[in-house]
Amino acid sequence: MTLAMVSIGLSPTDASAQREARRTTVAVKKTPRTKVIYVNPKPSVKVVRTIPQQHRVIKHRGVSYFYNEGFYYRRTNNRYIVIPPPRGVRLSVLPPRYLKLQLGGFPYFYFGGVFYLQKNKAYEVVQPPIGALVPDLPEDADKITIDGKVLYEYGNTIYRLVETDNGLQYEVVGELE
Repeated sequence: MTLAMVSIGLSPTDASAQREARRTTVAVKKTPRTKVIYVNPKPSVKVVRTIPQQHRVIKHRGVSYFYNEGFYYRRTNNRYIVIPPPRGVRLSVLPPRYLKLQLGGFPYFYFGGVFYLQKNKAYEVVQPPIGALVPDLPEDADKITIDGKVLYEYGNTIYRLVETDNGLQYEVVGELE
């Protein structure tokens, strides 16, 4: 397992950055894919024939993504695959039923396996912070084992199930390389 450092910075025009003119550094534990064993032989993929009519098209780095109420889709062979969005995608409004988390002095927003930070007047998909606790994962998260430990993976982020005062939760413990 290698360790990488990721710096999360906010634009100086961001209101929260003006209040807290500092950068937060998050340690990210990276695990090589070769050490991962999927409990189910085939990774979970959710495919739908149609997406809601009120969807929005989001272009990110030349790729079109379809978005509706916190869910992201990619079109393939006249079907749509539900996917985790790439980091850097921005929304003007958070998904409904999001959860607000205070981590490292910053307000993160979580929904469906995706973490967001507010940047100016938008919400950007960001790397999940190590140690973040969330009550649930998307139904298509995969159960995996690494070095004999049962973990969960969604969008290349690795979680472990932990018992807390609030019941069972999923803790971000790293990401796949």
